[in-house]
Order: sequence, then structure tokens, then C-alpha cells
Amino acid sequence: MCDEVEGPSAFREQNRKARKEHVCMACREVIRVNDHYVYTSGVWDGRPDWHHHCLRCYAMIRKLQEVTKESVDLELSCGYSWEEVFETPPPEDMLRWAFMTPDEAQRELR
Repeated sequence: MCDEVEGPSAFREQNRKARKEHVCMACREVIRVNDHYVYTSGVWDGRPDWHHHCLRCYAMIRKLQEVTKESVDLELSCGYSWEEVFETPPPEDMLRWAFMTPDEAQRELR
């Protein structure tokens, strides 16, 4: 969805259950101990890196990838709104995910 985003040359994602606290790369909220989250690792621009995403943010990333068929900024911070890019309001599921509490996300998005 962002003009400059290139996909990784190697990529792996895993659904995990937190044994310690992490911080979501996109929303910067704490992923609590025992929360489910998505861990991604790969090689971007020749450098290995890894990321943690809460279930809400990862659901939004997957939706953007599904709609655009392109790589998406994993920080969800490219500066464009859904309306600016697609000229339509965001889908209901995106709006619901954006305002879910962490507990609701743990119940609904696992």
C-alpha cells in the first residue's frame, strides 16, 4: 500500500504464544505474557530482521495484502488512509479490528 515498500527476499511467519512481553511493531502496544501474536522474520534489503505483531495489527496487514496483492508497510505507518488509497470507506472488519481491545482480539482473531 506504500509506494516504497519492497517485499523480503526470505520470509517466515509463526503464530506464537508470548512467554514474555513484547511490543507490537505497528501499534506499539504491549503484547502481554500468554497472548497470542505473530512473529515474522526475514531478509529485507539484504539484512535479517524480525518483528512482533499483535493479532489486531496482523489482521489489518493481511487484509491490506489481500486487497493490494503487494507488500505492506509492517509498521502500518506509510501515511495514507484507506480512503486516500482506495477512494472508499474502510471495510467493516478493518474498523472492528482497529477498535478491538486486546482481550477481544485474543478471543476473536486466534
